Amino acid sequence: MKEILENFEKSVKHLRVLDEIFGEECSGKDQTFYKESINKIDALLNEYDKALQNELYNSEDRQMILSDLIEYIFTGRGYNFASQSKEHLHDFIEIILRFVNMLMCYDSLTSEVKARKKLLKSLREKNILFKSEDLSEYLEKSNGIAGVSTKDKYNIQKEEEISDSLLKRSNESKKEELWNKLNEYYDTPLPKTAGGLWHELTVYAFLLKKKAGHVLPLLLSQRLLHGGKNPIIPPDFILITEDKSLIGVEVGRKKEIQTGTFSLQTHIPTGTVDTDRSRLSDRCPICLKWLPMCPKVIEDFANPDKEIEKEEIKCIEECERYSEDEIAEGKCPYTKYSRKRAKTKDFTHHEYSDGYHYHYQCVLDQVDDDMAEKIKEGKDKTALKNHYPYYNGLEVILD
Repeated sequence: MKEILENFEKSVKHLRVLDEIFGEECSGKDQTFYKESINKIDALLNEYDKALQNELYNSEDRQMILSDLIEYIFTGRGYNFASQSKEHLHDFIEIILRFVNMLMCYDSLTSEVKARKKLLKSLREKNILFKSEDLSEYLEKSNGIAGVSTKDKYNIQKEEEISDSLLKRSNESKKEELWNKLNEYYDTPLPKTAGGLWHELTVYAFLLKKKAGHVLPLLLSQRLLHGGKNPIIPPDFILITEDKSLIGVEVGRKKEIQTGTFSLQTHIPTGTVDTDRSRLSDRCPICLKWLPMCPKVIEDFANPDKEIEKEEIKCIEECERYSEDEIAEGKCPYTKYSRKRAKTKDFTHHEYSDGYHYHYQCVLDQVDDDMAEKIKEGKDKTALKNHYPYYNGLEVILD
């Protein structure tokens, strides 16, 4: 991934060199034409308060712009790689899913205070634009969690984490008000957080895996322009099926009006995909970090010859990397823990048998030593699991 980003940077530097050479070194008519074009473009852009420049980086929508750059890598250029062979496509899907795990790591800044402080300090030192210098400084100094809704079960620390000195400097009257502002500001240094970007990428991988047709990503086309009419908002993907039908796929609920309008304007049937109930939306209530896909899930899903007919992997029964004893001992960092309490199973008689999804290692760390031993000895086939990418609504669209 590092080399991809380095090459991205080289492309921008290349364009800068071209601009510098033709702006300063060329002579005669070429220089006249070039400078006239540059000056006119700048004048036109400045009439609109640099609106087009701000589409490439600005303080208000940087997380959307960073996401667009990432999506450009996979949907704007990735097809050249993926279309070379069946093996390339296999590896392309695997790269997408492993990158989704990376995005989950980025969002660990919710609770990784040291890393969050270092990121904000580094951005400030590199003179990278901030929407609010004050909020950036307050978030950098805050030692609490950030980016978690006050409605969430796992958000138990909230505004108490904000120091009195930080509150005084902010001119806010209540800790809760400042905490809410920091919470809203949290995702500005990151690409779209809390699953927005990774769900879009994973649905792309899902459509490729299902072989339902040719996939046209429109993630970078937020508006379809018309020379004489208002633009329309397209869905995230258009699927060209084997019978030459067109189907729109929009990632995320609560967009029924948008998708309905598109269907009325284009006569292309469009459906929405439910991301809220996807198991890629599970955050561990203990450590507040997301629960990633394990290597077996990724490799199985990327394998074009392997049919995936279920959502769950039962780690004790299906894992090929760790033995039953190693899984039960918590050796695998990817193992999830989720189950309800059972009267007849004493190894479930603890507060984390509540149906939520946890890191198994987090559960073992939180219960007392006696219960931890009971849980390990139980080798719970029901509780220890991981999940394949799956989305409610997508199967209906594809049928």
